[in-house]
Amino acid sequence: LVGVRELGRLPDLDGLGAERAAEPVGQRHGHLVRPVEPVGDLLARREDLEWIWRSWWEHPAVKALEDELFGDRNGDHATAAEISMTMHLFPGAVAPLAPVDVRHPAHEWPLGPRRFRETFPDGRMGSDPSLADAAKGKRLFELCVELYGTELDDLLAR
Repeated sequence: LVGVRELGRLPDLDGLGAERAAEPVGQRHGHLVRPVEPVGDLLARREDLEWIWRSWWEHPAVKALEDELFGDRNGDHATAAEISMTMHLFPGAVAPLAPVDVRHPAHEWPLGPRRFRETFPDGRMGSDPSLADAAKGKRLFELCVELYGTELDDLLAR
């Protein structure tokens, strides 16, 4: 989620335009950071802008709901929360998943792509996707809309 407010007039973000600036909504981790770094760099150079940059799972209240819904089986990658959100937003895109063994292998950090695949062959990092469902995704989504909508409203009201 990227929120931008320019002091005095609407920002053109040096020709990127609002649609281009909105592309990173909801993503700020792993390989998804690199494509949006130019937007962050541009915003950081603009002293006439106030801006926020958030991933949906960053808010403490979202983390608390994830803990309530999934406990210690949410994981760190391919999480039950991420899959639940996908099930809510894209019905039918993900079939219900069977329970799996949750693994926590010892590893260094950060991991390059090859080492990540060796350590986590199915992409999951400590997660149990069988806990995911659309109803949980809806609860997470609605909480995010409330929390981050308020944060954007506050930014725009300054």
